[in-house]
Amino acid sequence: DIYVKDTNGEGDERAWFRSAAPFKNITQWSHDGRYLIFDQPDPATGWDIWALPTSGEAKPIPVLRSRYNEQTGHVSPDGKWIAFISDESGRPEAYVTSFPTPGARYQVSTDGAQFMDWAPDGKAVYFVTLNGVTRRADVESGATFRTGSSRVVFRTPTNVLGIAPMPDFKRFLEVVPVGNTSQSSVTVEMNWATALEKH
Repeated sequence: DIYVKDTNGEGDERAWFRSAAPFKNITQWSHDGRYLIFDQPDPATGWDIWALPTSGEAKPIPVLRSRYNEQTGHVSPDGKWIAFISDESGRPEAYVTSFPTPGARYQVSTDGAQFMDWAPDGKAVYFVTLNGVTRRADVESGATFRTGSSRVVFRTPTNVLGIAPMPDFKRFLEVVPVGNTSQSSVTVEMNWATALEKH
């Protein structure tokens, strides 16, 4: 569930939003401070993107809720667009649509994507491809949205677990495992019900 706590450390944390969904992944506090953007799964629709108003009644608004998985929503600096990842093409790709009411979807990536965010001035979007390449695509957004071809910014390690840009987008913070890390494995026990009957 989602809780809020003052950054000065004073006071207790307060429950902001609760639901039956087992996970709620917060991706952004919108630039104008009006919404908290988060993902949560639904048995009927998969992963969906919601906007939780930061004032008034804390009743979340469904932004992207379809039969596809939509995740990692990031609202543009001017508050008119939202960038996100969707698997509607059969694999995760980067898209942009209007916010808070979605309209036409504009696909930004072509080789898969796993993360997406806006440049601070809103004139470009960054996304990370499935093979760990960070790319930048310049965009024009007003009444409509247009984007050109993307270019490589840098390549991330193949074992990266997470990535987050600094506010100026001149540096990126990446999470990678270090030292000796053992490969996780899954053990499958066959005919376990028969084994129980023998006891």
